[in-house]
Order: sequence, then structure tokens, then C-alpha cells
Amino acid sequence: MLGQHTDDPQQALTAVVAERGHVDLDHIAWMLQVEPAEARRLLARSVFTDPLTGDLVHSPDYLSGDIRTKLAIARQAARRDRAYETNVAELERVQPRDLLPGQFAIRLGAAWIPDDMVQDFFRGYLGDAHLTIQHSGGGNWHILKGRNLAEEDELRHGAGGLSALAMVAKVLNGGAMTGRPADDEEAARAVRVKADEFRDAFEAWVLDDSMRAARIADVYNQRMNARAVRDFTGSAPPWPDSIPTSPRTTTSSPPPRAWRTSAASSSRTWSARARPRP
Repeated sequence: MLGQHTDDPQQALTAVVAERGHVDLDHIAWMLQVEPAEARRLLARSVFTDPLTGDLVHSPDYLSGDIRTKLAIARQAARRDRAYETNVAELERVQPRDLLPGQFAIRLGAAWIPDDMVQDFFRGYLGDAHLTIQHSGGGNWHILKGRNLAEEDELRHGAGGLSALAMVAKVLNGGAMTGRPADDEEAARAVRVKADEFRDAFEAWVLDDSMRAARIADVYNQRMNARAVRDFTGSAPPWPDSIPTSPRTTTSSPPPRAWRTSAASSSRTWSARARPRP
């Protein structure tokens, strides 16, 4: 197909992307027998100019992945050049629908939850205004006590032989919900119950305040609800023998090696399936 002319911009685009892995506008223009600027006009919204690189990107690739980041970049670019308003419109069309509080899980210890929110919660919940809680970004939460908890707070929030801060670390970082000693089932049960109390209390703390609820939803949508799945419809190139060519076609080259290999493999597979059993 790459060595053939065609009047169909979509066939030219599909074949070039399938063979070369990117949008080669010059070759598409050659296949269509037009100037590159005219080929770009004919492709319309089948390709988009990436504001960061200036490269042409096939629409299924551009309109998938981290849509929210791409949209923010496109909006910024559109302020300088109105040509990018098309990018903005199409990215807005495929952007994942925002989820509201109550439509996603707010699980204490999830890496996407801002560490300052976790810290604020436990400072009030445990009664330690100087408690420091930070997320390393590598999956671990670090807890540094500010002062010793009052004895009644320690008794209320510790469980299964674990101190209150040890319980916080276990809930945030996960792992086996065991107490001390590790093989004590009663201690493990107490740890699991206390962990559930922490989780329920944190979720209630978030949702009971409209500003916290709005912030957690915004963070979730930005970090966890930002991606769109690629649409593979029409991405496979047609078989060379089935491609209608332009009346202007004068020569054609053999089908690309990948297609020849696929065709031969397909033929062998069909022959093997069709062969009658002895």
C-alpha cells in the first residue's frame, strides 16, 4: 500500500501509521498525489498537532491516555494560537466524566490522597497537633510523632498490642493486620477492627466538610480519573489486494514484508485447518 496511490486520505493515513508507527505527512501527500498542505487539510481531525512537539499525531493516540494533562496543555497553547482550539474541543469531548464524592472509594492509605489531608485528620483524631505524616511517593507513608499522646488517647486508638502510631503506620502502609504477638488471633482481630474504625472515621471526616469533599474529588479526578482508552477502530490496515487505487496509479510495489509474512502465515494456518483428518 505504501507504494500505491489512493484517493482516500483515511486509507493513506492508516497504511502509513501501521507501517511506520507515526504520521508521515510527506508520504501521505505522495500517496494522495497532492501537496503536504492539502494532505493536511484532507486529513482534518484524523490527526492533531501536538502543542509540545509540533508533530502530527494520529487522532486515536492523541485522544487517549492522560486526557486531562493534554487538555491543560492544549488550552494554554490555544491562548497563543487559535489553531489549537480544535485540539481543545476534541479533548473536551473525550475527557472522562468527573466523579463526585461518594462515586469513588476514599481509602485511607491510598497514594493519591494528599498527605496534608491525612496529616490534618490524624492530628485531630489522635489529639497530636504536631504529628507529621508524609508520603514518600514510592508507596510508603512516614509517621513522626510530635509529642506523646495522652494516656487515654493511646488506649483508645491503640489495639492488639500496637500503639496508636503503630496502628496508623499499619493502616497507611498496609500489610498483614497482625498484632502482638503476631500469632495471636485475638490481637489480629482487634487490629482489623481498629483499622476499619480509622478508615471509616477518615472518610466521614472528608465527606462531612464540603471544602474537603470538593478537594478530594478534584484530586481524584486529576490523578485517578484522567485517562481515556484508545479507540482501535479502523487502525488495522486493509489487505493490499483489497485496496482500491487511484486511476492515476502507474506503478505499485510489492506489499510490505510484514503484510507478506502475515498473509503467508494466514494461508498456512487456513490450509492446516482445512486439511481433512486421515
